[in-house]
Amino acid sequence: MLHDFDLSSSETYDPTRMSNTRYSGLALGVIKLLVILSAFSLSGCTSAARSIEIEKGTVAAGKLTAEQLLRRADHAWSNRGEEQDRRKALALYQTFHDRHPDDYRILWRLARAYYFWCDYRLGQIRTNEAKKLPYLRKGLAYAEQARELEAHQIEGVFWNGVLLLRLSQIEGVLKGLPRLGRIRALLGQAIARPNAYNAAAHVALAGVEIALQRAGLLWVKGDMAKAIDHLHQAVRLRPRITLSWIFLAEAYRLTDRKSDAYASIRHAIELPPEERLGVWYPDAQTDESRIDKRLAKRLLGTWQTKDK
Repeated sequence: MLHDFDLSSSETYDPTRMSNTRYSGLALGVIKLLVILSAFSLSGCTSAARSIEIEKGTVAAGKLTAEQLLRRADHAWSNRGEEQDRRKALALYQTFHDRHPDDYRILWRLARAYYFWCDYRLGQIRTNEAKKLPYLRKGLAYAEQARELEAHQIEGVFWNGVLLLRLSQIEGVLKGLPRLGRIRALLGQAIARPNAYNAAAHVALAGVEIALQRAGLLWVKGDMAKAIDHLHQAVRLRPRITLSWIFLAEAYRLTDRKSDAYASIRHAIELPPEERLGVWYPDAQTDESRIDKRLAKRLLGTWQTKDK
């Protein structure tokens, strides 16, 4: 059977924010970060995964070899700006896993898919974030299995780290703080040697520090010098990503470097549309962060109003 997933698209959402009442996360001033990939409106779901017959006319996965199946799934995923391709990719990934449940390649791909799937299906911040937990836990289980199988490979390590971070953001301070060491260690492994996820790991590590600083806790603060250093590394590695510049602007703002903050946010706004690529997907062939520019403009407007 080829699995099918009910997805619907519209906007994007930022997975590095803290959503607990005390962990406000990367609110970026008075607004919420609605960024990173394609965002998606509420489409209604009843379980963390369901399988049905694929639409009539789609190629039968049973006729494909394992390698053909994976290549076809990856191709669909690289064009996931279209709902049809997202649905097809996720269905093919799950079908591959049904056949090869211990294959490292499919385990980290499913971890990646579930990381974003919860936002694809459940929409943006206005939805009940608790509903996302089953998806994230399923993705984390895939990531942990991948890392156990191939501890030296970066994909399992990276997705393990960001899924654990995302869970902590939703579950709150009491569960999140004890995980910080683990999260930092996993993402630290992702930047320890050159790989396609270096920039994304730097952004996520910076996001941890910014979120801690924004939370206003008395017993723990974010290391803003470290956050800025991570973001400098991210923009050095991939200077065309709008999101990295937005985070850098926010980090400067939190350290009272207003002129640097304004310069960074204006740089984010001025990046050409074709260069606003997605940080979280090195394979992206579509504009993964198409609303980042709009977010940067809103943030700039908010700052200009406050600084009058």
